[in-house]
Amino acid sequence: MNRTLVAIDPGAKGGIAIFHGHKDISLHNLETDLDELYAQLWIPAAVKVMVEDVGYHRAGNHAQSSATFARHCGHIDMALTAHDLDFAKVKPEVWMRNALGAGRPRNKTERKIWIKKRVQAMFPQLKVTLQTADALGILVYLAQIQGVDFKSLDTRY
Repeated sequence: MNRTLVAIDPGAKGGIAIFHGHKDISLHNLETDLDELYAQLWIPAAVKVMVEDVGYHRAGNHAQSSATFARHCGHIDMALTAHDLDFAKVKPEVWMRNALGAGRPRNKTERKIWIKKRVQAMFPQLKVTLQTADALGILVYLAQIQGVDFKSLDTRY
């Protein structure tokens, strides 16, 4: 089955991972400018989009930073809705546990590095960065629940 899947990790340092059917996977830094974000999320071939369910205030975070992040998450939801794209949300702990397995560190910096190493090992042909690693992990989870097998992926890209 040839289907396009999109995974989004929101935030100023977020990313997008796109599985283009059985052709390849592309990784992109997420735009933060509204017009650029709207244009970036115009993916007419997307059959399923998954967005990390974040954007809430967490104790210890600065209120202004939380509000800015929450607005950015809302902008993503708005753009996807305006483009009439079917999307779902997934909690970080759910996709990490199912796509990457146990053993994730509690410390955020260590966890980000751990995620990058795990997904890079799964896709050695891709140039995974800290900014795109979470999106790729979310894509792995989305592929699992959609029944998409990456083993047939053309790794020339």
